[in-house]
Amino acid sequence: MAKPKGKVHVFSSAYAAAGRIRRWRPWQEVGVRFSKFHLPKTPFALPFDPKDYVWAGPVTLVLLEKTESERASFRLGHYRRGVRKYLNMLAGGQKIEPVVLLYHEAWGWTLQDGNHRYEALVKHGAETYEAFLAKPKRPQPIDRF
Repeated sequence: MAKPKGKVHVFSSAYAAAGRIRRWRPWQEVGVRFSKFHLPKTPFALPFDPKDYVWAGPVTLVLLEKTESERASFRLGHYRRGVRKYLNMLAGGQKIEPVVLLYHEAWGWTLQDGNHRYEALVKHGAETYEAFLAKPKRPQPIDRF
């Protein structure tokens, strides 16, 4: 992942960031990496084809304030272990990969990859996070990403 040069601009939302992006490119050119358990033809396969989108980022976004009950309500089991893994990385001063946000005109920006990372950032008390943004090349049906 390329590191931004100079001062990092922090956007208040994915909408604000997308409005300032001039060049959207194929996902490979942007440097998007998906979680390695997203294997095709498995229950964890990505629910979208990255080639159907144009990409930008990573951008730095404000992490919205969560209440203590929201922070405590994260899932249990393997999900919790995944969050703990990223919490340990953050506690050790390591950076974690950006999350992936997809845009759909019916419901706006949604988190499509990086749930464990995002929740670890929330629990860690981070003020910002990095995200790759993707918008469809063509309008998508309501039931499809």
